[in-house]
Amino acid sequence: VQKMRHSEKLIRSIISGKEFTSRRGTAETEELMQGKLFSFPKPIKLIQNFIEIATESDSVILDFFSGSGTTAEAVMKQNSSDKGNRKYIMVQLPEKLDKETEAYKDSFRTIPDIAEKRIDRAGDDIRIPNQDLDIGFKVFELDKSNIKKWNSDSVKLNENLALQLNNIKSDSGDFDLVYEIMLKQGLDLSLPVEKLGVEGTSIFKIAFGSLFIVLGQDIRSSDVNIITGMIERECLEDVVIVLQDTGIKNDSEKLNIIEDLNAHGVQYDNILSI
Repeated sequence: VQKMRHSEKLIRSIISGKEFTSRRGTAETEELMQGKLFSFPKPIKLIQNFIEIATESDSVILDFFSGSGTTAEAVMKQNSSDKGNRKYIMVQLPEKLDKETEAYKDSFRTIPDIAEKRIDRAGDDIRIPNQDLDIGFKVFELDKSNIKKWNSDSVKLNENLALQLNNIKSDSGDFDLVYEIMLKQGLDLSLPVEKLGVEGTSIFKIAFGSLFIVLGQDIRSSDVNIITGMIERECLEDVVIVLQDTGIKNDSEKLNIIEDLNAHGVQYDNILSI
């Protein structure tokens, strides 16, 4: 017995048609990427059909074996079709490409390299003039923490004391730290990140002002005035501030910064250091 529930589209047991074949998927990718860079990619129409049937207009679609990024392109196409606001998360191991492949000869080194280029081109191809379609995406790689850990082993005392001078790994960039802090604060990585221009110091405004991150080697109380000014103008509440501790000149300057932030409504518990 099949119970029929309200649905705009009947789901069929067998999906057939030329637009659903692997050959079509290969042809689509070759046309977009101008070469045979990936073997047997999924056909876009097949994945788009699943998305249309099984998701809401604001769903998040997760593909743990994303390959060339067909699912990302299908999500963007469906959003364009029904004015949806779906998001996608593509996950793919950085599998290295064989040196004899066309993709390797075309400067790609891993499967995610191909996917990143494909999603970028697909977004430009799908975008329609005067249509408010979000085709932006961010690329992340799984890595270890950018912040060195304190080791209580007395044998490594000198090394641990050196951490007090600089506890950030030398190859870590500002955005590496910003996104790690966002993760540790439980924030969605798709939230907007705005870098504010301050000479010698990097101030990041995250999630419309719910989080500010201050990085640099010469952080002064005058730099923080930019944040307190925004708190007043934009009537921000429950703001969290993260400061790079080793970038503040001395304890007196740090105390001034903390007291100034607190005077503008930032709770002491919400003023953090790394």
